[in-house]
Amino acid sequence: MIKKILLFLFPLLYSISIFSQNNTAILYGKITDAKNQPLELVNIIVLNEKTGTTTNNKGIFKLKVPANKNITIQYSILGFQTIKKKYFLKSGTSTNIEIKLSETTKTLNEVSISDIHQRNNNLVRINPDRKSVV
Repeated sequence: MIKKILLFLFPLLYSISIFSQNNTAILYGKITDAKNQPLELVNIIVLNEKTGTTTNNKGIFKLKVPANKNITIQYSILGFQTIKKKYFLKSGTSTNIEIKLSETTKTLNEVSISDIHQRNNNLVRINPDRKSVV
């Protein structure tokens, strides 16, 4: 009788443990510029997923990513070159990385700003010498 109970419980418990495994990994690290200065508020996005984060004021980030599949992470911030890197992380692992972003400039086309001022001739003159008490 005990053998039958164990034969029933073992597969049940085994299947529960398989389904309860977390299929994620942790990607963490620091993002700096070419002068090794930390970059704050860098956008870190897992492409084709609904997850991402930003760096703190020390350039440090931590991101939970899908495990056991190929993923592409995009690092971007205004004024710096956007970088895309591919990773394959095993479930339950933590990976430390360091990213350096180089500055970039973009030249805009000519910008023209114009203003149209229309004068209305229906102005009322106020005589400051004339006083009235109401």
